[in-house]
Amino acid sequence: QQYASAQAVRDEALRSASFGAMTLMHAAQAMGLASCAMTGFDAEGVTSSFGLAREEVPVMLVTVGRAAAGNWPQKPRRPLEQVLEFA
Repeated sequence: QQYASAQAVRDEALRSASFGAMTLMHAAQAMGLASCAMTGFDAEGVTSSFGLAREEVPVMLVTVGRAAAGNWPQKPRRPLEQVLEFA
């Protein structure tokens, strides 16, 4: 597929990676595992450690494993009506 700009290519890569991570996290939950997406990592370190090519961009890290004993079953969240409005 042709994209209008390098920014459009990067944006599509970020969207695709995000959907892939979401699918991985849903699959982990279906298997009874906990997962967490992490940003704010050392992108250059990840690129080096995994031998990524220049055009490959690390978007996020996803941890998957068993939840620690005593971990909250649900993190506190605002009620839906505080964060969603139907137009």
